[in-house]
Amino acid sequence: MLPDGKFDPILAIHPPAGATSGDLTEVAFDGTHEVRLASEELGAGVAHLRLSGNPPVQQSVPVHTVLIVYRDAAGRPLDALGGEFG
Repeated sequence: MLPDGKFDPILAIHPPAGATSGDLTEVAFDGTHEVRLASEELGAGVAHLRLSGNPPVQQSVPVHTVLIVYRDAAGRPLDALGGEFG
């Protein structure tokens, strides 16, 4: 939640050295979202998730499962991170 009360889910990330991009898969209440992380997002340490709409009232935290595959400049996987968030 942003300070103005609007919903904009973000996830703090800590990419490994040498990562220049990442592939993020997010499974949330409204479906599965694929997000390509650019070097700017990796450098900022923040991934903006793609959840859309408003979660049901009984579901206070809309982010469920996230998997990130970090890649080097050649597109080869370097590392991966996954888990349940929320």
